[in-house]
Amino acid sequence: MASITPATGAYQMQVAKGRDLATTVMLPVDITTGAFVVFPTPPRSLGSLSGDRTENFNVPAYPGMFTISGKVTNSQGQGVADVNVGATSDQITNAPSIYFMVGAKTDSNGNYSMNVLSGTNYTLSFVPITPNP
Repeated sequence: MASITPATGAYQMQVAKGRDLATTVMLPVDITTGAFVVFPTPPRSLGSLSGDRTENFNVPAYPGMFTISGKVTNSQGQGVADVNVGATSDQITNAPSIYFMVGAKTDSNGNYSMNVLSGTNYTLSFVPITPNP
C-alpha cells in the first residue's frame, strides 16, 4: 500500500518492493470549488519496483481562468434547483497533458457558475436530483 507524506514541497510515496505501480496525479486547482487537474492522461506505469526510485512529475503552469455560467430550466421556463453541473476538458491552453474537472450545483432559481481553466471543448453534464415518490 502506498503512502504519501510531504517532503520539502514535494511528495514522497513508499511502496512495497517487487510491486507494479501505475500513477495518475490529481491536484486541486481550487479546493473551495472542488476544481482539479489530472495528469498524465493516461497514467504511466512505473514497472516492477525492486529498490528506491525517483519519479519526477512536472506540473505545467496553469493558464488563466474564466467563468462558465447559465441557467437550467424546465419545459415551462422555470429554474430548476439542485441540479449537479459538471465541466470537463482535456484541451487546456498550453497544457496538453492536463485533464480539468469542476462541478457546481444550481441555486433555487436554476443558476450555476463555475470557474474553469482556459481551454477548448468543455463538456458540460447536468444531473438532476432524484425526485421523491
